[in-house]
Amino acid sequence: MFLPGGTVFKVKTDTIKIPKSILLLTLVALLAGCQPAQKQLAAPNETNHIISGKPVAATNIFSKRVIYLALGVKWETGPAGNSVTKSRNCTASALSPTILITAAHCVIGMKPSDVAAVLSNNPWNHTLNFSEWVKVTQIIIHEDFIDSTNDPKNGMMINDLALIKLAQPLSPDRVSRFAPDQHFDKNLAIIAVGYGKRSILKLEQEPDPKKIDPQSETLLSFIAKSVENFDVAQPTFSISQLDQTGICEGDSGGPSLIYDSKLKDFVILGITSFYGTRNDEMAASDPKNIYNCSGHGIFSNALYFADWIERTQARLN
Repeated sequence: MFLPGGTVFKVKTDTIKIPKSILLLTLVALLAGCQPAQKQLAAPNETNHIISGKPVAATNIFSKRVIYLALGVKWETGPAGNSVTKSRNCTASALSPTILITAAHCVIGMKPSDVAAVLSNNPWNHTLNFSEWVKVTQIIIHEDFIDSTNDPKNGMMINDLALIKLAQPLSPDRVSRFAPDQHFDKNLAIIAVGYGKRSILKLEQEPDPKKIDPQSETLLSFIAKSVENFDVAQPTFSISQLDQTGICEGDSGGPSLIYDSKLKDFVILGITSFYGTRNDEMAASDPKNIYNCSGHGIFSNALYFADWIERTQARLN
C-alpha cells in the first residue's frame, strides 16, 4: 500500500471518446506547450517523485492543481518564535477554494490539527513562509473505508476517499473539476501527478531546496499511462506498472487527470489510492520487495463516488 513518505523538517516563521494513441499525443503536446525547457531537477534516485515521471514546471497548470498535504503536523510557539514540523506527506486536489479531496488512508486517525496544506512549489524548503501553510478545520473519511492491504491474498483499499476543509480559501486557479459524467472509451489515457518517489528502487533523501528555483521549477512529476478497461460503474480503475513507471509512496491522494476538449481543461477522473500486488514471477525474483511499486496502480473512480463527494462537500460548506 502507500506509505506517505517524508522526513521531519522545521519552518521558522514571523471524457473523451478519442483513440488512445491520439489522446496520448494530444496530452504530450499540451504538456509540452505548458512548460518551458528546464533542467532535470535531480538525479532519478535522489528525488521523491512519481516513478520515471517528468518534472512539472512552475508555469504548468498542474503546479496549481496539485496540493502538497503535510501530515503529522506540529504547530509550536516558543522563545525563538513560531514553528511548524511535519513527519510525512500525501497529495490532494482542491474541489473548491476551501475543500480538498485526498485518500482516506492518508488521514485516517488524524485530527484536523495534524494536517496542513503547503502552498509552495518547493514544500521541502526549510525556510517556507508561514503564510504558505494552511490549517485544516475538518476531515471527513468515507464511512465505509477499509484498508486490507496487509492481507497477502486480497489486499486492497476500499472506498479510499476523504474530504478536508481548510481554514482559509485557496486562490480559484487551484480548483479542479471532475470529468463529465458520460460514456468513456475503454482505452483511456490519464495523467497522474504527485510528489511521490522518482526511483522505483528505494526512497532516497529529500532534495536540497537550494537547488530548486521556485519561480520555474516544482517538486511535482507527471506521467501519462493507459487505463485498463475503464468502467464508470466500478469504484476503482488501474494502470499497469510492470514497466516500472507509475505511482508510488507519497503520491497517495493525488489526481489522475484527463483532458476535456469541450472544457479545454484537465479534469479529475481518479484519486490515487494504492499500488496492487505484483505478479508471482516478479515477486519470486524480488524476495526483498525492492520493486514494491510495481504491479498495478489503483485509483478511486471519481465518477463512481460522485454522489458521496457531492453530499460530503455539502456537509463541509
